[in-house]
Amino acid sequence: MSGKIIRLGSVFILVMILLSVSLVIVSESALAYSWNDEFYGPGLNPRWTRGGIGTVSINTESSCLFAKSYTGESPDDWHGPFIRAQIPGSGDFDISAEFRCFAEEQQMNRLMIRLFDQSGAQLFSFGWSDVHAADSKAEIGLYGSSFSSPIFKTESYSYTTFYDKNISLARSGQNLSFYIEDSLVFSDTSSQTPVYSLAVAFLKYRNICTLDLYMNRISVTTGDAGGTVLPGAPENLDISPGNEYAYLSWSPPADSGGLPITNYKIYRGNATGNESYLTTIDNILYYNDTGLTNDQEYYYKVSAVNSLGEGPAVSESATPSSNTSDDPPDDPIDDPADDPIDTDDDGTGDDTDAFPDDPAASVDTDDDGMPDYWNEGYTEEDSTSGLEVDDDDDNDGIPDTEDPDDDNDGIPDIEEDDLTSWKDNFTINSSIITLIVLLVGIIIMILYMKSGDNSGSSKDPKDGSSKDKDNKSRKRRT
Repeated sequence: MSGKIIRLGSVFILVMILLSVSLVIVSESALAYSWNDEFYGPGLNPRWTRGGIGTVSINTESSCLFAKSYTGESPDDWHGPFIRAQIPGSGDFDISAEFRCFAEEQQMNRLMIRLFDQSGAQLFSFGWSDVHAADSKAEIGLYGSSFSSPIFKTESYSYTTFYDKNISLARSGQNLSFYIEDSLVFSDTSSQTPVYSLAVAFLKYRNICTLDLYMNRISVTTGDAGGTVLPGAPENLDISPGNEYAYLSWSPPADSGGLPITNYKIYRGNATGNESYLTTIDNILYYNDTGLTNDQEYYYKVSAVNSLGEGPAVSESATPSSNTSDDPPDDPIDDPADDPIDTDDDGTGDDTDAFPDDPAASVDTDDDGMPDYWNEGYTEEDSTSGLEVDDDDDNDGIPDTEDPDDDNDGIPDIEEDDLTSWKDNFTINSSIITLIVLLVGIIIMILYMKSGDNSGSSKDPKDGSSKDKDNKSRKRRT
């Protein structure tokens, strides 16, 4: 009996260990889930699936998502196409989207972000609505399980034109917050029912509809992102126009989101709200846009990017003029104190370039005078100062080709890469993992107990057989 208790206790401890490991794995994978989609095209990110009546597509000329068609029979209610994405179930979330909408008379339409629970039932929806057919008034609202149960709606109807502006919904614990253009307009307590999927829905009422509904981008963060978020908008954007050029300069965001800024994205257009993607540059604070048409006003937007994605943009306009020199100078900013110089013209400003006079290299992590790597398109032969690539980036005395831990974080590079990749792709529901672990534990316990019973019962026949042999031996001697 005591043996069985010991075996049962051992199996119980084993099951608890397995369960603890599974929960740690799940919690690690849920630390941060965040992404940001810019609808540049030509196709959608694979995370999205299409549905509804009609077709959602990407307008590659203006870099936005729109309802290409509303096909099929017209129901007597709101309907239209949508795209939908699955996310790990989470009670906490921060979802923001940039809208481009215009209301017209005799039109009724909506562009909404819809959030669903595990069963597919709507938890919340929020977005822009033109629900007044008699005029061009529009509103912004937050809804519960249906559009007939509004939680908050604007009352001024002053959103007839809502171009390139954000609407956001965030929940942390029981606190629900709703933002319009980054300003808090509503907050209240909320249930913590997890969100498992979201949709971008283009809706019209019967046949009363316009196609002037567009979405520029959407960002999603769920769970505990470990204090890291998307960066804020760059500050102090200034544009110095010249002869067929516009020179943009700015300051970094006040909030980098808890992560280093990796890039800046620049957009250009000929009207406010019509800016389309122009280019992505490294972490430098200026850009010279050349080949422009003089006396035409250009509109620009600049946004910062960290490893989680792209933050909001800052905007400004400028008009190039022929009242300057024929050729745009390399550095059209007159004040040397504000001049972001790039002596070797390698795309990295002198203030951050470890080798400002050598276009072949820019980065020297350990400040040992040897570049970590060559700039794209360059080799050692292109170095103007005889540089050689550093073969020991972490200065631990072990060449990088032989060093199993280049960043000296205590985790071998192979294991670290595998772990990072595994975590990034791990989306199995925690309840499924827990159930699997418990089932495995029960099976182990049953097999272990059964093996113990078989082991104990097998001794009796053997013992009986030995006694019979002894009795037979005695009879022969007698």
